[in-house]
Amino acid sequence: MCSVLLPDAPLSANLPVEPPRSSRPPGPPERQAAVFCTVLAVALAAGAAGGLVLRSGAEAPPGATPRQEVRGWRLAGGRLVPLGEAEVFAAYCTDPTTGEPLPPEHGVRYRPAPRPPAGDCPGA
Repeated sequence: MCSVLLPDAPLSANLPVEPPRSSRPPGPPERQAAVFCTVLAVALAAGAAGGLVLRSGAEAPPGATPRQEVRGWRLAGGRLVPLGEAEVFAAYCTDPTTGEPLPPEHGVRYRPAPRPPAGDCPGA
């Protein structure tokens, strides 16, 4: 999930990606991938505030709760800034409208995000 706060309106895009299965080609749907990349590019180019969340997990045995991990980055000044474990937890466990605490999701681990790789972008 990528969301960005722009002066005119907020933008957001979700990109579900699943492991390849024999019945369908691997990778995300092309249209959703294009929308997601566009929202992220706008956020980075505009230097706008926003966030990027990665949710990952593995299949669980029958009857067990699937384990998931959540990592996040803050968008600031045209850069992705990794969030620590406590920051990811706070972001997920706070109601964005009221600021009230929310209970953590069952089976979810809130993990620190890695630093994005350094890139050689012209003009950066």
